[in-house]
Amino acid sequence: MALTSETGIPNGHWARTANVEWCEAVTHAYAYSPYVAEAFNTLSNVFFFFGATMGVARVRRLRLPIAFLATECVIVITVLGSAVFHATQSYWGEILDELPMSLLGAGYLFCLAGTHDLTSGTKGQVTYLLTAVATTVSWAVYLVLHNYQIFTTIFTLQVVVPALISLMAGCRRHLSPSLWVLFLAAILTGRGAWEAERFLHRSGRCPLALNHPAFWLHPCWHLMAALAHFFWMKYAALISVSDRMVITTSPAEEYLNPTKQHKHHPTTPPPPPPLPFQPILRAEKNSERLIIRSGSSETLTIRSASRSRSSKRQMTNIEIGGEASARPSY
Repeated sequence: MALTSETGIPNGHWARTANVEWCEAVTHAYAYSPYVAEAFNTLSNVFFFFGATMGVARVRRLRLPIAFLATECVIVITVLGSAVFHATQSYWGEILDELPMSLLGAGYLFCLAGTHDLTSGTKGQVTYLLTAVATTVSWAVYLVLHNYQIFTTIFTLQVVVPALISLMAGCRRHLSPSLWVLFLAAILTGRGAWEAERFLHRSGRCPLALNHPAFWLHPCWHLMAALAHFFWMKYAALISVSDRMVITTSPAEEYLNPTKQHKHHPTTPPPPPPLPFQPILRAEKNSERLIIRSGSSETLTIRSASRSRSSKRQMTNIEIGGEASARPSY
């Protein structure tokens, strides 16, 4: 271990040049190694690695867009940058930590491409342009002024904007908000730990003992941020997958398009073989749908009823002539 300074804190191999300092660097700097300034803050980054590993597996399993894979790769880069930052307390280590965090916020927004009006078409172009300009300008000012509050503000906005858009997109698809609520609880808890530690540092009340709960505030932030990332990415994946699912699964749909049914749903088994060309009379249980086929007229009659009590029953006839086919309308 390195020689101890007059304050009783070991002198490390690295000189602190970062814009921000955390409580562990005040009370336990280089306590375990002359090359690691904040041992516990460095090791706690492993939580992000676990979340990224599960995220990459999810991308492969569900065949998600490339934005999801890129975002999971960015979180791995953030893990490495954060570890370097907490180990060295250097300015370049801080940039390696904070710049990937901003790229991560951009990745969240790109994961929602095409899922909402604000991320589609002309409105989407405006949204991506404004966020890119705001982030670039904020980073330019931050690099000049070295004001840590600028970074925290822009990163907060980069998380809030995709979070709100994803909630609106999920509500439009009638998805359960449970994952989004878990994300919100995790990110608020983590941000609370972040702000609590900043308050203790500003007031000179950083805990000295390892058994003090406040000593673990920054590792708590790392854990909660990793959980928030995991929950939100899973929620965004549900939004993306829901856009590729075939909603109509009636026998008529399977008959008209036997090769396309369930094509995009990654967890649905292959469809049954095409039904023979013969009269069909089938009522689907608990679905309020009756399907009748007449072999002579080659007509499918589908009676469907909306789940809403106020909706009226509708009757739709679909003619099939020669090799042409049509989908039933609901």
